[in-house]
Amino acid sequence: MTDRAEIDRFLRIVTSEGKSEPEFHLYAARRKGEPDLVAPLPAGNARTYVLSDETWPYQVAVFELSPHLAPTEVPGALLRALEDLMSQGAPLVWLMFDAVFDGVNSLTTDWGAQSTYGVAGAATAPTLALTEDGRRSAGWKETIRQTVEHFEQSLLRSRLSD
Repeated sequence: MTDRAEIDRFLRIVTSEGKSEPEFHLYAARRKGEPDLVAPLPAGNARTYVLSDETWPYQVAVFELSPHLAPTEVPGALLRALEDLMSQGAPLVWLMFDAVFDGVNSLTTDWGAQSTYGVAGAATAPTLALTEDGRRSAGWKETIRQTVEHFEQSLLRSRLSD
């Protein structure tokens, strides 16, 4: 598990200059036309919007969350947020630093893996990488690659059966 000093370093990264609360960016990809998702982590502020592109067979709900949490509560709350969106039917969910997003394949690049600090999918249990070393590891990149690949394969199977 992540120790308190690592959590504090992580929280400094996700807290914008001049703000007192961290902001977590939670993304949930699923087929276009599915019902709206409910923001996890209800305590605090939340902004929600949807990313879509005509070339994508999916849409991405984005939740910018600023919950009121003690530092030691953050890892558990982030795992619960990933689980919550999975339970609402999102087959691919991830936490990413505020960054440019160009489809789910961008998560599998070195930059994408290093910018992603949590992931869950139909074949991947909710997992966090809150440390820089964790996000730079080959194992983390492989976890993301497998999760995205499973999501894309399930979309393809779904489209073929429609």
